[in-house]
Amino acid sequence: ARDVDDAKSSIAELFRTVQDIKRKAEDSERMVEDICADIRQLDTAKKHLTTTIATIQHLNMLVTGVDRLQEYADKRQYEDAAQLLDAVTQLFTHFEDYEDVPKIEELTETVAQIKRSLRRQIFEDFDTLTEVSAQEAGAADSDEDGPDSSSLEILRHACAVVDALPPDVRQALTRQFCAKQLRRYDTTFAGEDGQDLDAVRRRYAWFRRTLRDVELRFVPVLPAHWNIPHRLCVAFAERTRDAIMAILNQYDSPDAAPAEPLVRALTHTLSFEAEMAARFERRETEA
Repeated sequence: ARDVDDAKSSIAELFRTVQDIKRKAEDSERMVEDICADIRQLDTAKKHLTTTIATIQHLNMLVTGVDRLQEYADKRQYEDAAQLLDAVTQLFTHFEDYEDVPKIEELTETVAQIKRSLRRQIFEDFDTLTEVSAQEAGAADSDEDGPDSSSLEILRHACAVVDALPPDVRQALTRQFCAKQLRRYDTTFAGEDGQDLDAVRRRYAWFRRTLRDVELRFVPVLPAHWNIPHRLCVAFAERTRDAIMAILNQYDSPDAAPAEPLVRALTHTLSFEAEMAARFERRETEA
């Protein structure tokens, strides 16, 4: 009986020991869970802190960049402005979720104003510095040969700014450039001497000289992807088409137009079209 009592006592002691171990294990498990929760909170806080520090750094860079961009724009330092404009645009991507924050709204509006100012200045500079050549302007004895090297550098750097602005700015600027180069064309053939079919050949000769002049003076400066010679040719073709249609409309019917001048005009037109097509198709292939 004593052995049985000892066994029962040992079993009870063992049970208490197991219960104690189980309780300690549960306490340890809760402690581990609490520690893990604290670690997760610390990790989240660290991530938030890192993000906050990075955001503050980006904001400081953005504020500094916008201030410098304003300075470069005011001084027409286009080379520096072009590089900084790209950088500022990239910095704004870090604040896409903060567009409603007053400071970000203020910076966004400031940059928009700077872009409008740059656009206006560059359009003015292009209008001033891309004058038609003295020869085409009818001043063959003039010493003016077009933009000097410093002016060309201004245009080159201005083009970099234009490429950093929305695409519609480049489109508008190329239209302005082509219209300016063709301004003399409109006045040269506006008189009676240009309002007949025999003037068609002289129209194409005029454009060949103008295209050669533009390529000599401006193509080395203007970006190749702007395709200025091709755009200029298209603008000239549209003007010439309208001019020829106006000449033909002077007759009661197409059959009433004099045959020989009409055939000559058609021959010159087909020759010009083939020449320009070969010229620009070859360049596209080389590119």
